[in-house]
Amino acid sequence: MRPVVVYQNSLRYPLNVLLGTESHVRILRVLANEVDGPITAPNAAERTGLTIPGTHQALKRLLKSGFVVRVGSGRQHLYALNRSDKMIKAL
Repeated sequence: MRPVVVYQNSLRYPLNVLLGTESHVRILRVLANEVDGPITAPNAAERTGLTIPGTHQALKRLLKSGFVVRVGSGRQHLYALNRSDKMIKAL
């Protein structure tokens, strides 16, 4: 995975370290707190300070884990937090 573009302090954002890959935590944080609905990968990249290819890879892993779901169909993929997941509810 590519490195993040913008550094975030681990004291201010401890879940970056606790939950593994920082990019996953950043994306989950955006989906949970900053948007009201599904977003595109480029939009998520802009909000998280990640590269677009890195965001695509992180979203792919989050989809596989079940934390994120793909919404809608067609050419543009939209991603949303899987609010029914027990781990997401706990976080």
